Amino acid sequence: IEVFDEAERCWEETPDPDWIAHYQPELDNLRSALDWALAAPGRRQIGLDLAASGCVLLRWLPLIAEGRTYLDRLIPLLDAETPTATAARLLNHAAVFCLLLNDPKGLALAERAAALCREHDDRPGSATALATVAQFEIGQGRHAEAKDHLLEAQHLLAGSPLKKSQLRLSAMFGLVANYINDVPNARRYYFEALEVARTLRSRTEAAILTNLGNVEYLSGNIDQAIELMRTALKRSSSQPGYNHGGHASATLGEFLIAKGEFAEARAQLEVALSILIEARNYPALACLQPWAGLAGLEGRLAEAAQLIGFVDAERERCGQLLYPGERPLYDRLMRILEAGLPPTELEAWKAEGAGWSEAEAIAFITNRLLHAQASEDPAETT
Repeated sequence: IEVFDEAERCWEETPDPDWIAHYQPELDNLRSALDWALAAPGRRQIGLDLAASGCVLLRWLPLIAEGRTYLDRLIPLLDAETPTATAARLLNHAAVFCLLLNDPKGLALAERAAALCREHDDRPGSATALATVAQFEIGQGRHAEAKDHLLEAQHLLAGSPLKKSQLRLSAMFGLVANYINDVPNARRYYFEALEVARTLRSRTEAAILTNLGNVEYLSGNIDQAIELMRTALKRSSSQPGYNHGGHASATLGEFLIAKGEFAEARAQLEVALSILIEARNYPALACLQPWAGLAGLEGRLAEAAQLIGFVDAERERCGQLLYPGERPLYDRLMRILEAGLPPTELEAWKAEGAGWSEAEAIAFITNRLLHAQASEDPAETT
């Protein structure tokens, strides 16, 4: 436990590559210790204490699905005897894992964490929880509430040396601005965050570059957006133990579709799909919607309709709105489908996809779309 307590304490001030190099060798020890603690009820508190600090390592490697699995077993063990600080840290970790997997249950966990942090005057913990609450609210379209929570978190961190937490807030202020189409402020916040990320050699640099790429894409600067995404992929691949590449490849695929470069777009989406299947460290919707768009543009309208039916239903289940950068391809696909399929047929195909599980949607792409050839020239719409 002492090793991971130390890892958690020094995370904020240690450059990411140095921190990962130092603590990644402890991963198997962490897994063994958690498995041992969970094997007997009498070791419950050891497991809770270990995960409260050790989940930092799982989060930043990033072993998102694995971390979520451990916390799904540990969170139900919290009770009145659990120290408040331990419970708050575990809830904060669980909320972030849910956030990264588009699970709406994370919002309630973040709100519980914020309440517990207030109880024992944990300002950094409160700021982390409020930032997570805000990120859920952004995806739900509650932008004013999100901004208020971010401002509160910013106040809690005022004068704090916790630069990585402050970096996260800058990026999230940019995200709010992006959602409300405030392009100047989106650029300003993202460039501020990018400067700090580079100073700290933070792995979040790739994600910030992706967000900047979305801003340029929506501004009509498609070549600049593509170049930013290529840089994001390079940054991601150069950072051992981390892979933002799945999300970045999916986003680059969308931009290449917009430019009409379908062969390279397909190649990028294939990379994104393989990372999704193997690592499960980014939301599936970020990959599945571009595949639906590509299928429609390649003329496979039934497949595209089924897949977008799943995407729409899954967004509703997650309580997530379309990210601004996803809107152009989505609208283009719907125009193609509405022009190419009778309304009753379109709704029937969408309804079929809406009933799928995420695993079934991924299997559908793998079996029906991954190695398919376009059935006709890419579709054109006005």
